[in-house]
Amino acid sequence: MKKIPFMLLAFGSAILFSFSLSACADNDSSSSSGVTISGFSDLANAKNYADVKGYASSNLRQSKTTPVSVGNLTDGDTSVQSYIIANTTDSSAPDKNPWFAVDLGAVKSFNKVKVTPGAGQDADGKYPDAYPVKYKVQFSKNTQPAASPAAVADFEWETIVEVTDGTLSAKSISFERHAGRWIRILVDEYNGDYCALLELSVFAPDTSKSLESLGKEINVLFIGNSLTYYNNMWNLFEGLSILKGKNVHATAVTYGGKSLEFHSTSHNAETAINAGNFDYVVLQDICGSFEDAKLSRGSAAIIPKIKEANPDAKLVYYATWPKNSVKETRTAEFTACYLNKAQKYGALIAPAGEAFYDLSKTNSKSYYDSGDDTHPQPVGSFLSACTMFYTIFADEAQVSFSDTDVTKLSALINSFISNSNSGKAAAYDKALLNQISELSYKYSHKIAPAAADSTGATKYTSVAGEYTYVPSEE
Repeated sequence: MKKIPFMLLAFGSAILFSFSLSACADNDSSSSSGVTISGFSDLANAKNYADVKGYASSNLRQSKTTPVSVGNLTDGDTSVQSYIIANTTDSSAPDKNPWFAVDLGAVKSFNKVKVTPGAGQDADGKYPDAYPVKYKVQFSKNTQPAASPAAVADFEWETIVEVTDGTLSAKSISFERHAGRWIRILVDEYNGDYCALLELSVFAPDTSKSLESLGKEINVLFIGNSLTYYNNMWNLFEGLSILKGKNVHATAVTYGGKSLEFHSTSHNAETAINAGNFDYVVLQDICGSFEDAKLSRGSAAIIPKIKEANPDAKLVYYATWPKNSVKETRTAEFTACYLNKAQKYGALIAPAGEAFYDLSKTNSKSYYDSGDDTHPQPVGSFLSACTMFYTIFADEAQVSFSDTDVTKLSALINSFISNSNSGKAAAYDKALLNQISELSYKYSHKIAPAAADSTGATKYTSVAGEYTYVPSEE
C-alpha cells in the first residue's frame, strides 16, 4: 500500500504524519490540492438519519461489560452528562482496548470525524479525566447491519488515521475521502483508569473547496454551559466559518448550569486550556442565576490560566440573553456586565443577547425553545454562531445568504440540533437567515468600540434600553 504524507488538523495544532491509504479508499480526485473540507451534515446523527446506530465495547453506565448498543453516541448531544464509560477496570475481564463504533445505515463517503470525549464532572466524582489519548480511526468494508453488538468486534477493520495526542476536548480529524458503512475508534491508550466518549461524528466531503484554500488554521475554544452546547452552537460557528472561507476548528468544554468560576478549577476546562495554541477562547457564564459578581469572580479566576497557557489567545465574551420571563428587565443588564469585563480584560464581546432581543421584538415572535425559559430554538443557536462569526472576523462584510447558502445552512443547523426540535424546519426561511445575519453584524459592530475602550468613556446603549452599570463587590 502506498504511503501518503498527510496533515492531521487537530483542534489545537497541526501534526505531520503519514498513514497507509488502503486499496478500497474512495479517494477524492476532484481537488488538485488533495484533501477537501467536510460538508455540514453529521452523517452519524441519528436524529437526522434514522438508520444510524451506535455501539461500544462496554458501558458501565448501562451496567454492560460486553459490547452494547449506545444511542447517546449518535444523538448529537455533547453535554457532559451524556457520556459512555468503558469497562476498563473489571478485575476478571477488563476492556483494555475500548472501541466506539457507528453504523451509518448505508455506505457513504466521509473525510472527517469529530471525537468528543466526556466524563470528569460527575457529582460523585467518578471517572475523572476519562478520555482517549491514543486511538485509531477505522472503517470496515462490511456493508450489512450487525447481527448483534458483539458481532461488531468481529468485523475486519482498516485504519485510516492514528491519533496520539487526545485530550478531554473535542478533536476534528480530517483525511482523504473514504467510503464505508461502519466507522469506529479503537482506543490504545486512555488517561487514568477509565475511558469515556460523548459523541462520534462523521462528515461527508464538500468537494467545492480544499483545506488549503481556506488558509490559516484558526483554533477556537468555547468554555460555557448549556447556552454553548445547546444545538451545538459551537459547531454551528465552525460550520458557518468554513462556509464563508475560514479554516476554523472549534472545540468546547461545557457543563449545564455551571459558571465560569466552576470551570476555573474543573479538570475538563484545565485540560483543554493547557493544551494551548488557541487563537480565541470564548467565555460564557451562567444564565439562570446570573450576577455581575459571579461573572467577575469567574473571569478573575479563569483568565490568568488561559493567558498562561495561551499567551497570544484573544478572549471573547459570549454575552447571552436572560431568561424569557425577565428579558425586558435584564437584557440590558446582561450586556452591560459582559461589556464591563470585555473592557477590563481587553476582550472582544459577541452580543448575542442584543441580536436575540431585537429579532424577537421585530418579528413579534419568541425564539425561545417551546416551554423553555432559557434555551433557544435552532435559529437562536444559529444567531449566536452568526454573532460570534462577526465578532471574531470583524473585517468581514455583512453576508447576504444565497439560495445555495441557505440549503447548506439548513443542513448545517439541522445536523447539529441535539436538544429540541422546536422550530425545526426542513429548509429555513432565507429572509429570516439574512435578518439574523444583519442583526448579528449590526450589534457586533455597534458594541465593538465600547468594548475596545478600557476607560469606559465610549458608551453603548442596549437595544432593550438604558442600564446604569454599578460595579459589584467581588
